Amino acid sequence: MKRTDKETWLLALDGSRISECAARYVARMAKKQGVDAIFLLNVQPPDNLGLYALRNARVTRQADAAARRDTADARRILESAALSIRLLTSQGSDPATRIAEAARRHRVTEIVVGTRGMSAVGNLGLGSVAYKIIHLARQPVTLVPHPRDGREVVLPAVRGTLSLVLAVDGSKHAARAAAYVCRLHGAGVPLDVHVLNVQPRFVSGYVRRFVSQAQINAFFRKEGEIALGGARRRLDRAGIKYKYYIRAGALPETIVQLANEHKCTRIVMGTRGLGAVRGLVLGSVTYGVVHLSQMPVTLVK
Repeated sequence: MKRTDKETWLLALDGSRISECAARYVARMAKKQGVDAIFLLNVQPPDNLGLYALRNARVTRQADAAARRDTADARRILESAALSIRLLTSQGSDPATRIAEAARRHRVTEIVVGTRGMSAVGNLGLGSVAYKIIHLARQPVTLVPHPRDGREVVLPAVRGTLSLVLAVDGSKHAARAAAYVCRLHGAGVPLDVHVLNVQPRFVSGYVRRFVSQAQINAFFRKEGEIALGGARRRLDRAGIKYKYYIRAGALPETIVQLANEHKCTRIVMGTRGLGAVRGLVLGSVTYGVVHLSQMPVTLVK
């Protein structure tokens, strides 16, 4: 499978520690995924002069200078990896909208962002700016998590195989997540893929009075095979080797648990439909995975 389209990424930066972590992720992965160019976007808060400030040349120069200061460490990380980068500066009180607009304008194929700090107000979490980016963006969004409890974020190695969990449920969003993995393969990335479908447990004692555990297991197996079918066919056509799993349990916890078991360095999933009930939004399953994971999570619409 050959890559036909150019890969360009947009990395959103604000000078925080998580921005540096996201920059290290890009430095490690960009060349491996055949990325041709990287846009660095820094959003500066508007001046007190309001809308007039956005058209004022002096204020624009000040914003550009501030952006260079805020992105200096990240730029050094990326330049040391010999990557082609271009710094973009924007002004506004809504960083998520600016990031999504820049991604569309420059036709990037992926957005990379830290899960905290992406705002003029420091330390706002996923529920604010990053959450909104995911809903506004048309491209896949890779979230690099904030280090917690002194632990280091699990970043992919510079060389070697990229081990990932592809969480699917048979929805169109899961199919697009599988297509994303095929794109990685097409870019020549060595992959170790674990395809997972999670079935919800039956907790009702009333149900268990009339259905045996063997019948429940058979039901899980049948539903899981159906949910995995589309993704497996895509991976088979692309010539990707993989292992697949059907498990029962809480969805976010089970997805992250499998990734940890196999020492994966990425989770890939759709932003909707990852549950027994169609139309689950980011605030449920995906939100849970991102907050539990100590590794980057790529979300595909």
